[in-house]
Amino acid sequence: MGTLGHRDLRDVLFVTRAALECGEIDEMRMEVLSSLERIFKCSLSGFQLASGTHDKLDLDRAVVRGSDSETSKKYRYYHSVNPVTHSLPFLPPVSTFDQVISPRELIKTDFYNDFLRPHSLHLSHYLFMTLKTGKQLLGVVGLARPHRMGNFSFREKAKAELLIPYLANILEEKIHLEKLRRRTAILDSVSLDLSYKVVMLLDEYLDPIYVDEGADQLLSLFTHEKIRPEESQRSGIDELSFHCRELIMSSHREENQEPLQKQLTLKTDETGQALTILLRLIEYQDKPAFLVCLKPNEPLLFFEQRLIKLGLTKREREVVYLLYQGLEDIEISKKLYISRYTVGNHLKSIFSKLGVCNRTSVIHRILTLE
Repeated sequence: MGTLGHRDLRDVLFVTRAALECGEIDEMRMEVLSSLERIFKCSLSGFQLASGTHDKLDLDRAVVRGSDSETSKKYRYYHSVNPVTHSLPFLPPVSTFDQVISPRELIKTDFYNDFLRPHSLHLSHYLFMTLKTGKQLLGVVGLARPHRMGNFSFREKAKAELLIPYLANILEEKIHLEKLRRRTAILDSVSLDLSYKVVMLLDEYLDPIYVDEGADQLLSLFTHEKIRPEESQRSGIDELSFHCRELIMSSHREENQEPLQKQLTLKTDETGQALTILLRLIEYQDKPAFLVCLKPNEPLLFFEQRLIKLGLTKREREVVYLLYQGLEDIEISKKLYISRYTVGNHLKSIFSKLGVCNRTSVIHRILTLE
């Protein structure tokens, strides 16, 4: 790519400073687009955020500049049929349409005929900047300019590429701060009129934005990887997500001022342990969020906290749960898909950590732990 000069570096500094001086994410995106339009002489620009921790874009929060109101209303549809949208995980930091789809194929699409062509946008006059930290997609900036302005030059692409890590780091920080502010505001505003404890808070994408101390170890019991690929088992967190979506659907059907909630039981496939939780849907700033609550005296919570305190590993805790149910070594090996020899090794380690010499003493030690 072309060599960058002092003016290019000043441009990079100009955009970076504009992003840093903004307090809110949406304000930052508008300022960044305005600065980029000035530098790259663009007539149309857009800045989309990633949808939670997924390689998808949140089209509901798209920030678009240079488009008429009618086109902006249809932006969600246009972007959903944009060939680049489906290639996000594989795109380089700076890309153009011809790296994703051939011009011959693109001119057959609705995106070209209903969006690019009415705006007098040429295929090679549309530039994408993919913002990532590591493998995590944070957002995508799209820049377009009319045909008379010519293609994006190698030098301009190099400048865009130099900008990307700075914008990605600033965006990541602002996303983190937004989550912290939202988490604090939600927890402060929620008044639970029940004796339940909030152990986890999920955002509208069902991504955790708050997990209570110790709850992550407890919930890890329900998020096992598939031990045998041929098995089709659904983890407890997947089940939790299913019930979250059900609550959202119920909220659309019912005009109810009371918080929608449901009690459900998650059960592990390996140990058969059951966890009763209360799931509550709340609305904050017109966005859904979910409270995952446990009773303070929930038996599994009590048991798990004691096992963690004793220094047992996740697998050792699973063995103890099955011991508590009265299973023999051969039955434990079948439940956990491990050999009887491995079960024996886990028991030796458990005995050593608890300072006991037999299976009965294991349970007694845990139940009498202060």
